[in-house]
Amino acid sequence: MEWVAPRNVDEVRFFMGFVGYYRRFIWNFSQIAYPILSLHRKGKKFEWMEECESSFVNLKQLLTHAQVLEIANPRKEFLVCTYACEKGLGRVLIVGWIGGML
Repeated sequence: MEWVAPRNVDEVRFFMGFVGYYRRFIWNFSQIAYPILSLHRKGKKFEWMEECESSFVNLKQLLTHAQVLEIANPRKEFLVCTYACEKGLGRVLIVGWIGGML
């Protein structure tokens, strides 16, 4: 929550790269992030407006208070999705989605 608002296009790209990793867990991610994503269009002047600030705060809120950070309950069903490549192993724990959205 202490992440400072981006001041240029490079900082926007860095923030959106970080947030983009979690986009599958955020409902309507593209609509929420649109004001920020539109800042790094080619030829567009960087102008941080109220819409961008609102989107930025909303995304930080969703990342820090969403079910993304929920601790798994061993009594409930859950799914672990993994991805392996030459450089490492990534995994995501999906809680409470069995028979739901997956």
